[in-house]
Amino acid sequence: MAQLSLYLDNTIYEQLTERAKAAHKSKSLYVSESLQRSFDSGWREGFFDLFGSIKDESFRVPDDPAFSGDEKGIRL
Repeated sequence: MAQLSLYLDNTIYEQLTERAKAAHKSKSLYVSESLQRSFDSGWREGFFDLFGSIKDESFRVPDDPAFSGDEKGIRL
């Protein structure tokens, strides 16, 4: 397993220490799992290339709905 040295300011280090302790994990494991979640939760490669790729008249941006009762706090 690879190792990494990391410099943190005191405030971030204290927050890391508190959160790792609350999660009952070492600081190293807490950071490692946090990084892994951040890598896994992003948009997949090529996702935004799909925008506009369908050339069909039935696919269009819908008109904005009217919110006539919204200003009076009326629930639908």
